[in-house]
Amino acid sequence: YNIESYQIMPELAYQPSNQFRIITAYEFTAKTNPLPSEMPESAQIHQVSLELRWNKLIQRNLIANIRYINIDYEGPLNTPISYEMLEALQPGINWTWGLNWQQRLANGLQLNINYQGRKSFATRTVHIARMQVTALF
Repeated sequence: YNIESYQIMPELAYQPSNQFRIITAYEFTAKTNPLPSEMPESAQIHQVSLELRWNKLIQRNLIANIRYINIDYEGPLNTPISYEMLEALQPGINWTWGLNWQQRLANGLQLNINYQGRKSFATRTVHIARMQVTALF
């Protein structure tokens, strides 16, 4: 398969201080598979997002985001190309959100805690959490 994609993503950022930043964005993506098949595949994805960032010099970093994603898809579902075109989401309304915390610890250690969630119209909510400790030297 061959996916052709067109994308536009204007964004607006506001930074009231060196430590805090707010970013809001709208993204439109149009995808098609021009190769001949029994059912042509196409997707139009509208995404609105909000992201908050807070930094405390080199010590800690917090990023929170939420996204509303509306996908109009034509084509067969549960195929490798539909998974790729839908970006692992479902046709219709989808929500994704996330939280990432980075903390520099003593003796060159860094702690990273990450949480991600997603919800599609007809599916259960998916929660993913990760924790990582890294040695910096």
